[in-house]
Amino acid sequence: MVSRQYGFALAVGLPFIAWQGVLWAWLGRPGVGAGSAMATPFERLLFAGLARVATVSLPAFWLLLAIEGPLFVLPTYGVNLC
Repeated sequence: MVSRQYGFALAVGLPFIAWQGVLWAWLGRPGVGAGSAMATPFERLLFAGLARVATVSLPAFWLLLAIEGPLFVLPTYGVNLC
């Protein structure tokens, strides 16, 4: 069982580390972090960033909701109801 866990950790970890190396070589820093200049802050409420878009542009909000609603919002609320 332990060797399976190590195998899974390697299967997930090695591509992640390789991708971080690519980002570091390409952009000058790895892609791990909470953001940098002009990055959006961490939201404490679930999907508050999506709701915040509505304060700026309703057409953009409806477009994002049409895409993200079925993919992310509805499944997340379904998990929370269980």
